[in-house]
Amino acid sequence: MSEKLVTVSVQNMAAGITRLTLGGRFEPMAVAELAAALDGLGAQETRILADLTGLAFMAPHGLRLFVRLARKLQESRGKLVFLAPQPMVEEVISLAGVDELIPLFHTETEALAALSN
Repeated sequence: MSEKLVTVSVQNMAAGITRLTLGGRFEPMAVAELAAALDGLGAQETRILADLTGLAFMAPHGLRLFVRLARKLQESRGKLVFLAPQPMVEEVISLAGVDELIPLFHTETEALAALSN
């Protein structure tokens, strides 16, 4: 498939926080591509804001990648938070119970405050 399902952008923010912005549809076919990006992030950054505002769909495979990253970050006293997922993505996160491991915030101010603590 030549069409890119999910787009990924990484931006270094103030105070050592890294913003990971996802857009499109995170289908199972996109797992390998995003796994490499997330694994690289976990090796360097310790505080990651995953901006899900532009993500229209996330398959369970994608949630597993985020769970793995969150656990990796916890080992090094880091943290991962989700920012403003669309309703369908938020429902998948909540139903899977992932929001108990990865806090979910609806505003950037709340998410950044959680990462600063």
